Amino acid sequence: AHFDALAHELRQSILWLTFIKPMTNQQMAAELGASPARLHFHVRKLAAAGLITLFETRPKGGVLEKYYQAGHDRYVLADGLLPGRRDA
Repeated sequence: AHFDALAHELRQSILWLTFIKPMTNQQMAAELGASPARLHFHVRKLAAAGLITLFETRPKGGVLEKYYQAGHDRYVLADGLLPGRRDA
């Protein structure tokens, strides 16, 4: 399940951002230049695989903002496992 969740470049970028600090879908969408709806789809995939977790919710203007963070402090992958990655 973890490998499938990382098979998309946008999900890899989301995971990287959530290592840096907890972020909302809106914040990640702005950072990555993606639509919030598209980002939400990929966040759900990562959360279902346990790669990111819900860190906290905050009320804002009648809605709850959900902050996500990486599920672990680090991940170790063998070289060449991620699509598009080529070893020098």
